Amino acid sequence: TWIARDDYGTLSNECTQTLSVEKFDINDVEAPTGLDTTLSCSGDYPLDENGNPAPEVLGVPTLNGVPLWPDQFAACNIFVQYEDRPFNFGNDCTYGIQRIWSVSNWICGQDAFTTFAQLITFVDTTGPSISGPADITLSTSSMACAAFVDVPPATVSDNCNGDNIRVDVNYPGGFAEDENGLTITLE
Repeated sequence: TWIARDDYGTLSNECTQTLSVEKFDINDVEAPTGLDTTLSCSGDYPLDENGNPAPEVLGVPTLNGVPLWPDQFAACNIFVQYEDRPFNFGNDCTYGIQRIWSVSNWICGQDAFTTFAQLITFVDTTGPSISGPADITLSTSSMACAAFVDVPPATVSDNCNGDNIRVDVNYPGGFAEDENGLTITLE
């Protein structure tokens, strides 16, 4: 009940306000904003404890505009969690994570829940870096017009596919496919 009093002590009429606490409808929980997101595998974004993009990067479930994660609203019996399931597109340049969000509300012996699936795709948008070996100067023997050359491997790296980089070598008189370090004959 509200009552106002002025400087002379005169009171207003009473005004009654009713406050109610109601269980929310689980269907009012909104999905994260980024349900289908593509990121660079070499992107600079915060990571969770499993090395995946942190939920705050891609959005979290909300209720009336209030993020339900990372804060757990245990006092209101709202529980939110996510599970990341990695998958592969079958190639070396794209992979992904399916993030499953679970939101549950337990009250008076009843459990209401909903789930949302986020698809997070990682693509390789930056090519590998390569640093070739030092220049080589050599001569042929007095009896031949050819030289055998041991070409050392180039130094290569890639942010996304560090273990699976193909190196091709184009040299005068030939081409070596997927060879990093080889012996060639120059004539």
